[in-house]
Amino acid sequence: MTVQQKRAWLTLVLSVASVVGYGVLIPMIGPYKALGAFALLGGVALPSILPGWRKTVSSMDERDLLIYRRAQLLGLRIFWVCFVLGTVGTYEVIHYVMHKSVIPAIYLELAVWYAAALFLICSSSATLVMYGRSRDYEA
Repeated sequence: MTVQQKRAWLTLVLSVASVVGYGVLIPMIGPYKALGAFALLGGVALPSILPGWRKTVSSMDERDLLIYRRAQLLGLRIFWVCFVLGTVGTYEVIHYVMHKSVIPAIYLELAVWYAAALFLICSSSATLVMYGRSRDYEA
């Protein structure tokens, strides 16, 4: 397993854990305090701090760089589509179904955190899938 795959697994686990943690904490402590579950996303920066993981950039060859770029681009594309649909959908539901003209602030905060988690989940998953597929093409 390459360093990039290990980093993708760490990012995937922390991102999913933060989203699930938020969902679990809402009934217990409320939506505002439960936003603390997204602090787990800070653990994504751990590999750049730990000494054994610092060789990530220097150990990337052309294939690794191509996989990294494609995964980031795929994550960005999925993020933008979901972010735009989510914000427009939220406005439509609040305006036309609930007959209110103001979006509560918690929805905007959640949009930012869910968008960050969605981007990390999609790019990490794409990285793992591309590394799995690249084994099939090696001679």
